[in-house]
Amino acid sequence: MGALDEGNGMILQGGHKLIHCCGYPDFDGASEFYDLRCDPDELENLYTETNNVAQQMREQLQEVMGRDAAG
Repeated sequence: MGALDEGNGMILQGGHKLIHCCGYPDFDGASEFYDLRCDPDELENLYTETNNVAQQMREQLQEVMGRDAAG
């Protein structure tokens, strides 16, 4: 199976949720990261390039999606 060209991926880990978009104009490489224990309604996107937990989860998800970790 080849790389995913367009879609959204999601990973849950230890009360955290990461959503990653790929292939959509204006949203390619966009990510959202939530702490579901503090924000179960996913109102505050905590994703930043310096958030180590979010970056590790993004790399894991992109590996499964068959995409380069750079986006």
